[in-house]
Amino acid sequence: MARKAKRKGVFKRKTYRAYGTDPIGNHHLNIIMFNDEKATNYVSRNNKALAKLPKNDAIKLIKSHIGSPWAKEDARKIKNENVRAKDLKETLRDFNGY
Repeated sequence: MARKAKRKGVFKRKTYRAYGTDPIGNHHLNIIMFNDEKATNYVSRNNKALAKLPKNDAIKLIKSHIGSPWAKEDARKIKNENVRAKDLKETLRDFNGY
């Protein structure tokens, strides 16, 4: 019988660390999207297109548009395994750039 291939970047419910009710990756990503000026401008212009992309591609694009050093430090903690796609897509769909 053939083995099922493991998918990389899949959210692991049993092993993620949480900040409140959000996975830690979603928490850091939300801080970056709402508080870093360059990332906020990018996400506010492209939030609908980012919500349609796969999780890995959306995270990669958001990380590439970071401007401040503190946000780059937080972005190093974000991995595809500690970000829940459902929460990320919901945040991007309802993003109102402050």
